[in-house]
Amino acid sequence: MRKLTITLSLAAALVSVASCKKSDDSKKSEESAKAGEAASAVAGAAAAAAPSAAAADGLLAYLPGGAQVVFGGNYKNFMDYWTTSPLKGFSETMMKGMGNAGSGMSDYMSCWVEIGSAVELVGSLETAASGGAMRMVFSGLGGKALSTCAEKGGFKTKAEGKFLEITGVPDGMGGEASVAYYLIDDNTTYFYQDMPFGGDTPAKTTAAMLEADMKKASESSAAKDAAMQAMLAKADRSKAFWFSGSAAGTPIADKVGEGNGWIGVDKTSLSIGFSIDILEEGMAAQAVAGFGMAESQLGMLDGMGPQGKELKVLAKQFLDDAKLSNEGNQLTGQFKITNELLEKALPMAQAAMGGMMGGM
Repeated sequence: MRKLTITLSLAAALVSVASCKKSDDSKKSEESAKAGEAASAVAGAAAAAAPSAAAADGLLAYLPGGAQVVFGGNYKNFMDYWTTSPLKGFSETMMKGMGNAGSGMSDYMSCWVEIGSAVELVGSLETAASGGAMRMVFSGLGGKALSTCAEKGGFKTKAEGKFLEITGVPDGMGGEASVAYYLIDDNTTYFYQDMPFGGDTPAKTTAAMLEADMKKASESSAAKDAAMQAMLAKADRSKAFWFSGSAAGTPIADKVGEGNGWIGVDKTSLSIGFSIDILEEGMAAQAVAGFGMAESQLGMLDGMGPQGKELKVLAKQFLDDAKLSNEGNQLTGQFKITNELLEKALPMAQAAMGGMMGGM
């Protein structure tokens, strides 16, 4: 962001110099002043539009060090996309298909978008032999917003000091679970979730666990962790969502090494980019070769009627714009998914999922 602001200012200054050379002495001061005002206006607009790296960096002080993956994003950017994306309607339909619990979760999630409260997010994934832990810190989100959204979803809240628990949240398996937060201040909230490997039930997050994490962060935070700072340096933090890290310590550590990626959004599309080390010899090249054959499989859409043929055209456009390559074991990709493509593909996916559920 700082580099962009400096570049814009320099560009405006150069324009000012060129104009002055062509004008008489009486106009030099006036034109230079106008150019300076224009530079300030452009730089100010750019600063306002871009995500605040400084705000996100401040959140790292509340995140314990020692994690294998760091991620984050800017909620405002994603909200702008989500409100116009077919994914919003698809998600709400899937949630409502779960009955009252799904409807409540849909209302809860929609509330987060509607209040537009959460701005910046940073998080981490820490892994061990038996499982892992996901941690997140939000700015622009406090106890009042969480309680408001919980009420809209039909969930109950329990507050005790800085500890806030939301109960009655569907666990995705027909039961209920609770979600716990630590309210750092009125504008900053911390989240922790146990993530055991093998499908075991996550341990319930308690106030004591959250307080222990806060103590851990005060002693050694992500802001001072050299390894996590190195991960951050590889991430494209200008995007709506980004991640960087390593699969070390996970069940796939023998197959995947280090990697980073991002999700970018605008009003009409979602873009995905990544670069990952595939440790299994030859697999990166095999993935590229397999993707190169994808276009030859589009003919099967011809048998799905007019809608299938329309989807075929959009899918070909997607493949033409897509990039997947490898340099040795490093696999790099970039893909753009338009709302137009999603509008055609999601109903088919929904029908297919309905058929699978009906056959169970």
